[in-house]
Amino acid sequence: MAWRSSMRISVLITSYNQRDYLEEAIESVLAQSLKPSEILIADDHSTDASPELIRTYATRYPGWIRPFFQEQNLGIPRNRNFALEQVRGELVTSLDGDDRFHPRKLELELETLRHDPRARVCFSNYRYIDAAGEDRGQWADPQEEPPTGWVLPQVFARSFPKHSLYRSELVYHDVLREAGFHDPSFPIYEDWELRIRVASLVPVVYCPEVLLDYRRHEGGISNGDLGYHLKIMQQVYRKNCGLLDGLPPEERRTAKRTLLRYFAGLAGRVARVRLREGRRKRAFRYWLRSFRLAPRSANGRLLRKILLARGTPRKKDPCPEPPSSPA
Repeated sequence: MAWRSSMRISVLITSYNQRDYLEEAIESVLAQSLKPSEILIADDHSTDASPELIRTYATRYPGWIRPFFQEQNLGIPRNRNFALEQVRGELVTSLDGDDRFHPRKLELELETLRHDPRARVCFSNYRYIDAAGEDRGQWADPQEEPPTGWVLPQVFARSFPKHSLYRSELVYHDVLREAGFHDPSFPIYEDWELRIRVASLVPVVYCPEVLLDYRRHEGGISNGDLGYHLKIMQQVYRKNCGLLDGLPPEERRTAKRTLLRYFAGLAGRVARVRLREGRRKRAFRYWLRSFRLAPRSANGRLLRKILLARGTPRKKDPCPEPPSSPA
């Protein structure tokens, strides 16, 4: 593909009741060293002051910032799909309303794509921040090199640092359209599910610079019930298993085994939480699920605790932190 120096980049910001962080998100896009051709802000029927803030920015930057306000709450995948349908640029990247870009995000990712004309997706390193914006470590350590190229088995198996996938990647819009955008049947993990389909179509490239702040806080979607996370993740597995059929047999088996072991570990964590809640039968069911997913990894000590427990309820543990992000 002949490289064109003046590629149009669209930045898509999705918003839902994130007024406390949304201004930082928008400002981080406005501050880019390489200015995007447009900034789309899709608000999913927020009930806080987010719409007023978005209108203020749209008035200040008419034509550059394009606001969209849903008349009812559509949910994450449908809101994102709506915004993707409005994109005019050849490349697009997304930003959650509580995250923020570093100033050279677009510049360095576009430059990385330029150096590998085969690649159609570029992702970069990111750091975790808390509600106050304080640094809580980064995704890929300096000595780690996330997979690049044709990464379908790794994306399927979540074989990336900390079992979490890349975020806010810069991708050709026509690739997303070919993949079919987000599947609205997945209320969470819709990004992972789409990335599996994209990885089955095109190669990806990595920029090792930290170019994104991923905020983790109590109001974030990653703080939901672990059992629900496991349920949706297994649905993603079942839907996309067939995409591995074209891989060499050993590579296919490894990808499936890796993800099933991950599910087993997550089921074990749910079992421990249910046991702390005094829900002994539920704890045993999740332990049994963990055993069936990965028999060799089953936690015998946990099983003994479950069998010997008296079932006295304790204060409910809200499962504050799943082992990875929904992305």
